[in-house]
Amino acid sequence: MTRAIVHPLWGSLSLDRHGEVSLQSQVVAYFRQAIIDGRLRRGLRLPSSRQLASDHGISRTTAVEAYERLIAEGYLHAQAGSGIFVSERIPEDFVPEGGAPTSRGPRERLTQPGIDLMDLRYYQMPLAPGMPAVDLFPWTDWNRHIASVLRDHPICEIFHGDPFGERQLRDAIVDYLGAMKGIRCDPDQIVVIGGTVQIFDHALELLRAPGSKAILEDPAYPFVRMRMPKYGFEVVGAPIDEQGMDFEKALERAPDAHVAFVSPSHAVPTGACLSLARRHGLVEWADTNDRWIIENEFDGDFRFGSRPLPTCYSLSRNNRVLMIGSLSKPFAPGLRLGYLLLPPALLEKAHSLAVPQAPISIQLAMARLSATGALATHLRQLRTVHGQRRAILLDALETHMKGVAELVHAPDAGLRVVVSLPSGTDDMAIAVAAHAIGVKIEALSLCFVDRPRQSGLVLGFGSTLEHEIEPAVIRLAALVREHLEHCAGTAAGA
Repeated sequence: MTRAIVHPLWGSLSLDRHGEVSLQSQVVAYFRQAIIDGRLRRGLRLPSSRQLASDHGISRTTAVEAYERLIAEGYLHAQAGSGIFVSERIPEDFVPEGGAPTSRGPRERLTQPGIDLMDLRYYQMPLAPGMPAVDLFPWTDWNRHIASVLRDHPICEIFHGDPFGERQLRDAIVDYLGAMKGIRCDPDQIVVIGGTVQIFDHALELLRAPGSKAILEDPAYPFVRMRMPKYGFEVVGAPIDEQGMDFEKALERAPDAHVAFVSPSHAVPTGACLSLARRHGLVEWADTNDRWIIENEFDGDFRFGSRPLPTCYSLSRNNRVLMIGSLSKPFAPGLRLGYLLLPPALLEKAHSLAVPQAPISIQLAMARLSATGALATHLRQLRTVHGQRRAILLDALETHMKGVAELVHAPDAGLRVVVSLPSGTDDMAIAVAAHAIGVKIEALSLCFVDRPRQSGLVLGFGSTLEHEIEPAVIRLAALVREHLEHCAGTAAGA
């Protein structure tokens, strides 16, 4: 049953008490959207968590944790002795002009199914690609650190922080890069940025060269392809094979390319790892020709069995590599804590650009969480659980999808698995229909730079509980079979 309650401050909030989405997540989603829409104005003082719980018939714990999540995301802030307020600047404000996508732009060029596929409300569905095991995030530790930061720095959100990010967090990132990736760098080379899209935008802005070409893995994550033309780059696709991106083939078409964008640890969405030989070749091209490499290390810590290879950043003798990554995406994407590791030659230009900052309280809390060793412990736990969920998904695909979809390969890293469909299959239609049966997948064809585009499905496993994986695959397999049979029948009757 859905209970609708009207409050003079926040209007109508409907809570589904028997649905799959927790009450806490429903409250968070409602407040977040109301703040973005302007229904809850900036600076508004909100009722206490006790009143929120009483008015809406939820537990005090649910109300407190909902507020704490909104504070962690930057939509609310707490003032000691005064209460909780809507932030004067919310995460959407940190998008640079002409930068991240708004309600217009890329969405205008998509069909309604395409818009639906981009809608983030589906991330809690089974098989959501690229999502980590958010159920394992150490919320108790995180909430304690958020509270301690706000207690120690009660007005930290009123002022601008360090434009490159809080020093404590940059120190933590340096330690993390050294321990996890063998990279030696200085905190002054780190820029902390709020939001995944904003990280890509900032890297592209630093290398902006109107009329030049950029090499991009093909297939690649769609929004990366969409962003590049906004910064003057013509995108040239580099095909993916068992050794990762074949940049030599792209260079045959674009010998004057200015930038190469690569995800060496695992190409998105295929999961292919860039071989050591190709890493050396790519870095040699950049070092010798004064070109640039943007190295994407999102989810690069999630490897299953194989040993990590040296990063392009560490291989470059002439410092021609920018590395982008995230401290929060592997753990809790909503925290929106990304970083850029810059070569010395770009530091001066970086200082001249406005940086979309993450809330100071979140930066300091993440630094404290890292200092206690909790992040390293959590990462080890994630590797184990992700490996288990990956194995369950691969077994389920082998058992239930045989004959309708073919596993491209079992990726050694990342949080995605790709299956191919018969040529000409409308993977967009299948992906949209899957949402209707409660399965979140993506269409592979959306990821391609060049045509012809291969039909397939992109599946995830990180955020799906073990007991939910096989039932979701069974539902998906039935859907795909029905779609293929319908298409075959239609073709036969034509």
